[in-house]
Amino acid sequence: MLFHRLDVDTTGVVLFGEDPALNAPITEMFRSREMNKTYWAVVDGVWLDSWRSVRTFIKKAGSSRWENVPKGRGGDPGETQFRLLSTNREKSWIEAKPLTGRTHQIRLHCLERGHAILGDRLYGRANAAGIPMALHARRLEFKHPLTGRDVRVEAVAPAYWQEHWLRGLKAPSAP
Repeated sequence: MLFHRLDVDTTGVVLFGEDPALNAPITEMFRSREMNKTYWAVVDGVWLDSWRSVRTFIKKAGSSRWENVPKGRGGDPGETQFRLLSTNREKSWIEAKPLTGRTHQIRLHCLERGHAILGDRLYGRANAAGIPMALHARRLEFKHPLTGRDVRVEAVAPAYWQEHWLRGLKAPSAP
């Protein structure tokens, strides 16, 4: 069973289940936000270190688009915590932790700050070389529903990230 999905062009961790006894508990963990997700993104321009959280209301705006809307305009609340990992004059590498699970949430919250994710064909500019968007599901963390042990699943960013998206950015220091 597939427990969650990633947007087209997003790379990284996807969780599948093999044991039917775990399907309901893991599905509930995603629904109740007990599944901690961490993403990496590279955005256009300079992301300010002080931008630690973005809260908006998100509403469907067409067949495949969503948008940030003012409170009271029919959107559902969305919140993402951010941490700046590295920046230069052209782009910024950020970590994003969605606290809610709205469609395109991280992409829209980056737009709310005026910094589209690089290569985002829907909300920014597609990469001329056809390189997928700079959004990567880096990590999932949760307590195993049967054993209670901490589980941490990580995915290394694809090689083209280093060659393309992270070029010119320094490796981040530990939090």
